[in-house]
Amino acid sequence: MNTKFYTRRDSATTVLRKAGITPRDYDLYLTKSGDGVDLNLDLLAIHKATTDGKHDVPAKAEMMTSELVVAPAKQMTKATVSSRARGLILAGKSNDEVWAAIKSEFKLSDGKKHYPSWYRAQLRRQGKLT
Repeated sequence: MNTKFYTRRDSATTVLRKAGITPRDYDLYLTKSGDGVDLNLDLLAIHKATTDGKHDVPAKAEMMTSELVVAPAKQMTKATVSSRARGLILAGKSNDEVWAAIKSEFKLSDGKKHYPSWYRAQLRRQGKLT
């Protein structure tokens, strides 16, 4: 095994960083030896050969990680007072119809009866409603 001794781990990790090795993989190339660390030059040469001088993950490791990548789950959107009121207003409902729908669905008190008119004004300001 071809190794190079470094008295400071930081010096060895600098070599690895310049070779394009990710920090999480440093321990694969380094072994503690006395008062310092040994850098495995054989593994480093293999890495350089498989990446063709690119600072990238070797093809074999790339294949392994690409199999583990999973598409993010589609987020479930929860209906809110705001989204429901805006949707009903854009569908052409009057303020009274919107209020009746959101009051029963979200159990709102009569103190919030101004919501439909506020959302209608907001949609006008945004240019979504004429």
